Amino acid sequence: MKCFVSAKWGNCFCIRLVRIFILLLLCGCFRKFDKFNTLEDYSDSFDRKQKISLAGRKHLTISEARTIALANNPTLRAAVNSIRSARYSYYRSMSSWMPEVTAAWEVANSHSRGYDLLHPPAGIFPSEDRFSTGGTVRATWLLFDGLARELDILTAKLEYERNVAVADDVKRLLLRAVEYIWCDTLLASEEIIIHRADKEFQDYALKQAEEQFKAGHISYSTVLNFKILSAKAQSRITAAGYNRQTALNTLAALLGCGNGEVPPEIKLYPLSFSAAELNLPLHFYLQKAIINRPDLKAGKAVLEKALRQKQAAYAAFMPQVHLFAGFSFDTASASYGDYPVRRSRYNHPEFSYGITASWNIFRGFHSFNELRKRQALEEVALWGLNKKYLEVTAEVGDALDHCRNAVIQIDIFTDMAEYVQEQRDLIYSEYINGRETVARVNQAQSELVAAQTALALWKIQYCKAASQLNAAVGTALIRELSLPER
Repeated sequence: MKCFVSAKWGNCFCIRLVRIFILLLLCGCFRKFDKFNTLEDYSDSFDRKQKISLAGRKHLTISEARTIALANNPTLRAAVNSIRSARYSYYRSMSSWMPEVTAAWEVANSHSRGYDLLHPPAGIFPSEDRFSTGGTVRATWLLFDGLARELDILTAKLEYERNVAVADDVKRLLLRAVEYIWCDTLLASEEIIIHRADKEFQDYALKQAEEQFKAGHISYSTVLNFKILSAKAQSRITAAGYNRQTALNTLAALLGCGNGEVPPEIKLYPLSFSAAELNLPLHFYLQKAIINRPDLKAGKAVLEKALRQKQAAYAAFMPQVHLFAGFSFDTASASYGDYPVRRSRYNHPEFSYGITASWNIFRGFHSFNELRKRQALEEVALWGLNKKYLEVTAEVGDALDHCRNAVIQIDIFTDMAEYVQEQRDLIYSEYINGRETVARVNQAQSELVAAQTALALWKIQYCKAASQLNAAVGTALIRELSLPER
């Protein structure tokens, strides 16, 4: 009885230790995730992972911006890691071709007491203390399952290819976004130049008007006119500067930079594209897009994956055949109280092998309905690919028309800017000589600013359209030109 009480106390103590261990484990698993609450948390966690920094740069080219974006952009880096995850899933699926080997081992100790039994049957001992061990090694190898595992491996491979295409599409859209915001920054910089020239003209005219007013040749309203126009020009300079800064902020985010790493005074070099590749028929650009667009490749991978999954559903109607082999070794040692046989022990090795086959005959139409579900999902993937194709054709057509329209508009406003510049100079000269009114000068200067702004806008629009067309066809079809710095 003393031994029994001692064993009982020991069991209670072990149970308490297990409970304490589980409690400590839960405390560690469910503790609060106390991170990313301050600016320093984000800086310390992500800045050190950047490969390229913009700190201290005074100049930046579009080629450098593309390189930095591909290295630092978090969306692209997440997509690249999705590729890694899909690759390892593909590798893991190949393990189904390999045999499976499992090993198990157990140790057991049992105590039983039966002193209160009266005339116990044979094999029931007044007391029994048994210590036993058991070990098993078993190997199984799937020989046939209706090609289900082969199709599962193909499905995993297609998922990997889809992730590669998705990452390429993220790269395509990222580079297009960088070029778009680059163009917005250049447009704002060009507007600053235009409005500064406008302000210089208004200040010059104001100075001339003040001298004529002092001489008594004009009224003070003319002086006020040029003061008002000078203030408007300054307002437009400020607004353009604001637009440039917001564009730089967006550019910094696309480049994976933060904490004001892109200085406001940084110089961005001009961006321009050739117009020589715009005379080809639309069919040529669509064919390029079908070959190169990564989102179409991703859609095709999804469709083929749905096809393979439908084919794998047929495997449920097939039998499964396994080859197996196993080895086990069991031992036992027991002692008995108040019984003629006081002790017993044995060692029991065993080896077995064979082939097993199983065939599901009926599961309430589960396999049949699974097959119908996979057929419907294949149709979903097919029409999804068709939708993406229609989007691509519309995008390519819009980009091509945008490019061609921008080229025509650039030619128009290039000539117009020269005309209105010459007109403004003539009108102002006549105004100085007293043959034109100040209202006509204001109109001519306003037309000059509008023409210069429109010309700058259409040049930027063409760069955007060329970038859009390159992204739409999935390759650098419109050649980039290097322009001299202004």
